[in-house]
Formats: sequence, C-alpha cells, structure tokens
Amino acid sequence: MKKGFLIISAVLLLIIRSAVADVIVLNSGERRTGLVIESPSDPDNVVFESSVGEMKIARNRIARIEKEALDASYMHISRDYFGRQNFAKAKEYADKAIGANPANEGALQLIDDINKTIADRAQNEIKEQVRQVDANIEKLGELIKEQKLTDAQKLLEQIERKELSTAQSETLHFLKVRLLYQQGMQAIDRLNPKGATEYFESALKLDPNNQEVFNQLLALWQNDPNMANKVISIYEERLKNNPGNIELSYTIADLYYKQRNLDKALPYLVNIKQNAKTADSILDSRLREALTSAHENAAATGQFEKAAEVYNTLLKLYPNEDPTILYFYQYSAQLATLSPDDITSHIALGDFCRERGLDNEALERYTFALEKDPKNQKALEGVKFYAQKDLAEINSAFTRKDYDTVIYKAGILARNFPNLSDVISQGNELKERAENELRRETRETKARALALARRGDEFYATAESHANALKSTERKTTFFVMNDKEEAKKFYRRAIDTWEAALSIDSSLGSRETEDLNTKIGDARARLFALSRVIPIATPKRTIRTESK
Repeated sequence: MKKGFLIISAVLLLIIRSAVADVIVLNSGERRTGLVIESPSDPDNVVFESSVGEMKIARNRIARIEKEALDASYMHISRDYFGRQNFAKAKEYADKAIGANPANEGALQLIDDINKTIADRAQNEIKEQVRQVDANIEKLGELIKEQKLTDAQKLLEQIERKELSTAQSETLHFLKVRLLYQQGMQAIDRLNPKGATEYFESALKLDPNNQEVFNQLLALWQNDPNMANKVISIYEERLKNNPGNIELSYTIADLYYKQRNLDKALPYLVNIKQNAKTADSILDSRLREALTSAHENAAATGQFEKAAEVYNTLLKLYPNEDPTILYFYQYSAQLATLSPDDITSHIALGDFCRERGLDNEALERYTFALEKDPKNQKALEGVKFYAQKDLAEINSAFTRKDYDTVIYKAGILARNFPNLSDVISQGNELKERAENELRRETRETKARALALARRGDEFYATAESHANALKSTERKTTFFVMNDKEEAKKFYRRAIDTWEAALSIDSSLGSRETEDLNTKIGDARARLFALSRVIPIATPKRTIRTESK
C-alpha cells in the first residue's frame, strides 16, 4: 500500500515539474508565451497553452524554448485575455499566477484592474440599456401620436421585456393606457364596438380614474340597457373615493333619471342642488319631478311621515312652494296614530289644521269630536267657527249679486251644520232673498229681450218698405232705385242684429211658441242676400209677424 502511494506521488511531481512557464521562439523569430507541457507519448510535438488556447507545435518549428517563472507565464496569458476583453479568462489566469506565486503583486493589481473594468463595463451597459429604453419609450410616444399603432404595440412588447426604472415604468404605464385608448378609438372608426370595448376596459383596469377612457365606454354602453347599471356602479365607486365631486353626482343622477329611476336619482339631485353655485333649470326641473314623485308615491301607499319628510326637503330647496301639502301630510301622519276615543287629540289636530288653512280637515276633526261628545265646548267652537265662515262667504256672494252661489252654499251650509239652527236660519234667509232677486232679474231680462224683439220687427218693416218701393213705377230713376236698395239692406241688417241680441238675453224667444226669432232671422238673411242681385226682388207673399201671439 505504501509502495503504491509513492509511485502516484512521483508521477504527480513529474507532471507539476513539467508544467513550467516558457517562451517558445519559433524558427521564424516569432515569440509565444505560455506553458509547455511535455508529453512522453508524443515526442514530435509539444503541447503549448496560451491565451489562444491549447495547441500542438511541431518540435522542428521551434528554434528554442526559454524558461521563465510559472506565474510570469500565467501573467502573460492573463494580459493577453485582458487585452482582448475576455475578462473571465483573464481573471482565471491571474488567479493561477497568484496560486503559483502569492507574492506576485502584478497579478493582484491585474485582478483589481479586471474587476474595475468589469464593474465599469457593467455600469456602462446599464447606462446604455437605460438610454436605449428611454429612446424606445420616446419613440413609442411618437408612434402613438402618429397613429402607427401596430408598430407601437410591437415596440411596447419589446420594452416590457426590459428591466425598467420606476420613472420608466410610470411613463410606460401612461403610454400603454394611451395606446389602448387609441386602439379603442381606431376600433370605433372601423365599426368594431366589441373590440373597442375590450381596449377601453383594459385601459380602465390600468387607470380606473381615466375620465377620457370611461367617457368612451359610456358612449358605447349608452344604448345598451344591460350596461347601464355597470356604468352607474363605476361612477358610484368613484364618488365614494371623491365624495365632493359634483360632476360625478350629476352624471349618476342623469343615468338614473334616464332609467326613470327617480328614487335613486333623488339623493344625488338633492346633493347637487345643495352645493350648486349657479342656477340650473334642467336640474331644478328634474329635482322637482323626483321630489314630487317621491312624496306622492309615499302618500299613495300611506307613508305620510316619509311624504312629509320629502316635501319638507322640497320646501327647504324651494321656499316659495305652497306648504299646504306638507301640512296635509303631517295631518295624515298624526291622524293615523290617534285613537278614536282620544277626543282631546282630535280637537288638537283640528286646531293644527285650522292654523294652517286645512279647513276641510279641521272641520272633520271638530265634527268627529262633537259626534263623540255633543257637549264638548272646544269642538262646538271649532264647528261654529267654520259655520260662521261659510255664512260670511254667503253674505259676500249676496253682496256682489252672485245669487246662484248664495243658493248653492246655503244648501251646503244646512247639510254641514244641521245642529246649528241659528246659522241655518240666516243662510236660508239669504237663500230666499237671492231667489227673489233672481226671479226679479229674470222678469227684467225677459222684458228687455222682448223689447229688443219688437225693435227688430220695426227694422224689418222699414226694410220691407224700401224693398217694395223698388217695384214702384213712380220711382224709376237710378238715384231712387239705388237709395231704396241700400236702405233696405241696412234695415235688414239692423233687424238681424237686434233679434240676435234679444236671443242672447232670452233664448226662449227663438222657439215657435214665442217670438220665433230664429225663423225671422233666417227670412231676413235670405232677403238681404237677394238684394245683392241687380234685378229688383218681388214683393214677398209671406207676412212677418210684428206682434206676439
């Protein structure tokens, strides 16, 4: 075992010793620095290792071999590699030089130079890569601007494979969104709304707050009712992140309004109105409509508290609106909570209505309470208040000679207040007086109408006299003929106008049983028409009555 070990050690020593640094001088005079490795198995050649690799050199080409230190030979090779910028090999042989001679300062310095050069190279490469990426990003922006979108897409994909700085990533992110936007617009131009939608949606994922992109999506979705809710949800999410954005509120309100979803549009419209700095007629119109719908729907379903709340909002926003509706809702809400036996509360509710002009409702409460408790003084006072109010209106109507109103309201007064005999008595008295006045006026009117009818008869008779004169043989001159004709026409017109005035006063004069003015008017118009002809008209056989039967 020991003998075998000695043999192996001797072989290794021989190999190490044979690997010495050499300078080969060829017959041509060329010098090569490297390592000569003797090989007993190949006596015709030497194996020579240098910076160009291992090679065999025929012994007959070698003029001589000059021996030098092993580390020096390694240094020669390392420098050769370094000069050819093969830094890995240069460092490898510099390390071998140090391994052969740790005290070789040149090798240590060479390693430092190699490392520094490698570091500088790496830094320069990084700078060049950054510069190249910057140039490509700039070019990408130009391609997008020039609408060369296919080329822009290819360049974008190239850039994305590179390592990017934070600033480069941010710029590229912006340009990518811009490219997707332009691709979407191009798809629209090519009548490809589906493709456009995909581009815009991709852009929106990258930049959720991009209003320009979303507006285009909205334009694509506006005719698609299935997409409306999606649009609204996006806007509502944005509004959560920016609650003071009135423009977003207006957009959401507009979308809900177009869906005719006034309930959901309402809070947005209210918010806009409360924060509006200028008048907006469209906003006011929609807000009023939404508020009106809300309070009317609530009232229709018996939700009077909600109806009152909504209408109160309307009054706050539009103070000039009539508050009566609010009072009615408040009354209805209170009434729903009252017990039928709580007379005091019913009277109090009547007082509430009375103070706010809800006269019918107030009277209902007072009457209800009085039916429950006929001796209740407050209820009785409330009923009397409205009885006296109605009686005052009847008196006023009588004063202005509106007798029909007197008669009508006196009847209502008697029905509404059957237990107030003194009030009913006063109402009936006024009613009787009004009826007497109406009868008197009727008589006077009929007399006035009959007098007009008689006056019309007189005009007709005069017209007939002139018409008959057209046949007279004693009146043949043109002057007399034309005069009679014009006079006849004038009085026929007067007769017609006067009879029509009589009919407007008393239409009964038009019947055959009375003055038969309608027939007289028809006859006079026929005669007036006949006078428009040149040929004189004949004396009429029919005689018009001038006296009533």
